[in-house]
Amino acid sequence: MTAIKREAEKFAGSSMYRYGDAGSFRVPISPGVELPGSESPLLYMDRIGCSAVSGRILVIAPANGGLVSACFARGATEVVAIEYRTRFHGVIDTVLQLVAKGRSVDGKTTNWRVLSGLPGGDDWSEQLGQFDLVVWAEGVDEISEPKRIFKGVASCVAPGGKLIAEVYHGSNNWVDRINSWRPTGDAMLEAAQECFGACWTHKLPARRGNGMIYNLTKKAKAAEVAPKKVEPKKETPEVAPKKVEPTPAPKKVSEVKKEKVVERPKKTPEAPVAKKQEEIVPPPAAQPMASEPKKTKLGDSSEEKSSS
Repeated sequence: MTAIKREAEKFAGSSMYRYGDAGSFRVPISPGVELPGSESPLLYMDRIGCSAVSGRILVIAPANGGLVSACFARGATEVVAIEYRTRFHGVIDTVLQLVAKGRSVDGKTTNWRVLSGLPGGDDWSEQLGQFDLVVWAEGVDEISEPKRIFKGVASCVAPGGKLIAEVYHGSNNWVDRINSWRPTGDAMLEAAQECFGACWTHKLPARRGNGMIYNLTKKAKAAEVAPKKVEPKKETPEVAPKKVEPTPAPKKVSEVKKEKVVERPKKTPEAPVAKKQEEIVPPPAAQPMASEPKKTKLGDSSEEKSSS
């Protein structure tokens, strides 16, 4: 018997490990070694269409950690677990440490993180980022703020990612705050339309009781797809300005002509003003002085003749 198998059997017999819930999963530790439970999480992953997964996965209410271990076995690179039920606190951390030891024997790694409470606000992606798959197989009927929590879960699903939630139905409608939430089928439809903007794509019978397993694939936003379609249309206006480029050239030539025309009138007024002043000034100074005395002499001679 290997050391990991002995450690797993010892932990399974302790009071810490809880597997009495009817919906609890077995926990695969390593080939041939697993912690007890009522159902195989690997078969559950196959049933919900997740026989092969990749990327980041969020598991809500993982209980003993069976689904977290199954996600790693199916190809997940990172798993974040949120367990808001206090009765499972402390169990899942120890279980996942065993899972990490078992996978390290085969040279496989695990990258996991456990949160003991639900994030606040309507947008969980700010705190947790986005996930390719969100699995919520139990504990949906134990939330107190269904509208806020479902909006938070919706924000974590990446475009093209999936949300799988197993819900047990009752008589409650879609309200802001209740102590134990068992919604009607119409309330679940309203939840999908309000939080995701779409209806549930697939539905399967739940593992037990009056419930359904809802499967929804989140579509990409229209704003993300639009620029890809517009890119080829932007190529045509880019060619138009190239053809218009020769038109501004004649404008520059006209501007140069206007500058030359403006320079000519500046030179013409200076030349004629200087010539007029040189021609007018000399005649009045010399001629009138010589003509006046000649007239007076003629006058004097006439007067002398008349007196004689």
